[in-house]
Amino acid sequence: MWSRIGLALIAVSFDQSTSAQPFGTAYEQAQRTELKLIPTEEVPKSGTFWLAVGPSGQPMPPFPCPPSNLTLPTYDLGNGQFLIDDSNFDYVSLRKEKGSNASLNVPSSGDEEGDPALDPIPDTRRNYEKFMNHSFLLLDTNAIALTDSNLYNACVSFPDNTNTAANLQIASYGTNAVIVKANHFDYSAESRDFALLISDTVDRPTWKSIDFLGASDSEDGWLVQGTVPNWEVTDTMFFLITNVAPDYTAFFKAIPYSGPVIEITGAQPYDVVSNTMTLTATVLDLSGVTNVQFNVNVDGPLARYTLGASNVITIDTRYNPNDVGNVYITAFENSARVYNPTNPPDKAKLFFSGSASIPLDFDNETYLLFASDNCSPDVGTNYIYFSIDQARYITATISDPSNGQTIKSFAGNVPYAATVSLSWNFTGTNGVTAYTNDTYKVTFTASNSATLTITNRVVRGGVRPGAGCLLTYQWEDPANTTGSYLNSRADYSINGDLKTLYQDIYRAYSLTWYSPTVVGTNRNLAACYPYYSQSIFWRSNIINTLTNVYFSEFTIAQAHGSGATIGGGDYLPDKFDPADLLYYVRGYPDHQKWRLRKAALWTCYSGDLSYGATAGGQYINWFEACGMLPNAQQDNGLMYKNCGLFFAGKLPQGGFGRANSENKVTCEVAAVMDQTWVCGLNQYPGGCDPTYSFRYAVQSTINRYVELTNGIPVLIGFKKCVYSSIYDDELRNLNTTHVKRP
Repeated sequence: MWSRIGLALIAVSFDQSTSAQPFGTAYEQAQRTELKLIPTEEVPKSGTFWLAVGPSGQPMPPFPCPPSNLTLPTYDLGNGQFLIDDSNFDYVSLRKEKGSNASLNVPSSGDEEGDPALDPIPDTRRNYEKFMNHSFLLLDTNAIALTDSNLYNACVSFPDNTNTAANLQIASYGTNAVIVKANHFDYSAESRDFALLISDTVDRPTWKSIDFLGASDSEDGWLVQGTVPNWEVTDTMFFLITNVAPDYTAFFKAIPYSGPVIEITGAQPYDVVSNTMTLTATVLDLSGVTNVQFNVNVDGPLARYTLGASNVITIDTRYNPNDVGNVYITAFENSARVYNPTNPPDKAKLFFSGSASIPLDFDNETYLLFASDNCSPDVGTNYIYFSIDQARYITATISDPSNGQTIKSFAGNVPYAATVSLSWNFTGTNGVTAYTNDTYKVTFTASNSATLTITNRVVRGGVRPGAGCLLTYQWEDPANTTGSYLNSRADYSINGDLKTLYQDIYRAYSLTWYSPTVVGTNRNLAACYPYYSQSIFWRSNIINTLTNVYFSEFTIAQAHGSGATIGGGDYLPDKFDPADLLYYVRGYPDHQKWRLRKAALWTCYSGDLSYGATAGGQYINWFEACGMLPNAQQDNGLMYKNCGLFFAGKLPQGGFGRANSENKVTCEVAAVMDQTWVCGLNQYPGGCDPTYSFRYAVQSTINRYVELTNGIPVLIGFKKCVYSSIYDDELRNLNTTHVKRP
């Protein structure tokens, strides 16, 4: 579908085969939208006059007067603006008749004959820069019917759509905005999101192939203007795009999109592989994106691999245990969405990733069984395990990578197939002086086998000892019914019930009846600081409180989120980013134990950050800001454990548990999850148990409120963490004896 409005040529199409269909001329569009055709003799001599097409088909600035040498249909756009329908005018013949320097005769503001060139100066900016000031909004027609009658009337004034296939319609709105109407889109069986794409020309390919070694940044094309989660897609949707500049061309197209598309070739599922093997990843993404990143892992731990031309991946399989392992190849980027990075949108998805996996059967004579990376010196002695399949003579060393000095050596005959353990107590060559570097190198060689080499990290910064929980949430505008209701529920369930649960945890008449010997000391130190008015700011009044030694846990029970920031909105605009959060979390007085013990960030896209804000030149995401090490590291390392709940998708504000006739809002569900984390399965006085796993608390909440899956909950860290802090040393050593429902 094509539609020319004002100066900007805007094409729209639904793309499942990357094809655009003709929609009509500006004259036909004017008829459909009932624009007023002005008789030639009544066309005013001054105003703002837009050409629908222009001599070269490219956008031109508006004229202060109509061209005197053209007599074309002219339509009144209102507010002193007029559309000149030159869509059928033969500019080629005009050039042949008057030469290549022919011009449109338009009087200047001083009534002297002007002579603007037929061909405008081309705009060479990249699409990302051209469209970065656009603002995308999915309209709720019920809400705008009450709050903005002009916008509502513009939406309902679209002509009847008789096309039964999925399609888009478009209309100008005001002086710098357009409304796009999406009809007949069915995403009920689609796992990807609805994406409205934008480009400066319709002939760009939707997809391009990404070669990570031979990548070029010279291509330009389609980008994401905005997305709608698949579960929110309805038959009729209206989008408002504002800050549309009148001096460039824009085309819109709709496709299903969730990030780069990856296809793996080079092996079949469950092939037996050993030593080194190769896979090839074909990666497709939108033609306008740049800065796509790449990651390869085997069931969590990073694979030992090299990347060649055309995305040929060579994996050394000996660095992963012998068993069936899933090789995951992930590509992610933060440049597909059009937005101003200095003012990111509050509730829009900004980061996209795609992945593919293949199960393979790893089978090696010698391999790394347990690296014990990220071990804490508090463990005392660390053990690194290698496996051999038969009698071997082995040699091994532990050394300092900064100077190559050998710290400890191992050698000897192993007379049978066995697991070989290398032990080290974090001391130097004398076995007494503490080792001070943060990394160490391990080499292992078995006869008739190549040498395996790993570099491990020492985790000196532990997790905060169990103490209180800091609670917060964001108010919506109390002037409207929805905002007032959400605020009242948060005040009641978070600043009331949940805070009381934590504060009364030791009291005999409370729900829990716990004691310090059951859950640890200082567990009753809870506070709630809502973000509830313009006079309160996230940094100086709320998250700065995390520097307090009284808080080991953190819950944001509801707030806006874009992935790049938390907070913002029309009512309370203040935001903070991962760098802000990291600053205060690291401000904990005991710098060796700065990481949060548990976090739950109930915001959109808090768990979908490949890259977030910058801190010290490095990109971090929300769980890194909380001090959450990845699941695979915590599951395979002797370190102090922590855990967190984040959301990779758009989190609904309400409608939870409708099947159970509950209809809860986000903050109430957040309170249920925290209470389950504290109380376990039997939540009544005398039945509460603080040794149920964090995974149980999250999964049981999801089972009760299945709508949570729309937000794509993501568990980060050690999923077997329990609320009781008296078993933290056991969990550090991967001892889960006291964990229920692990």
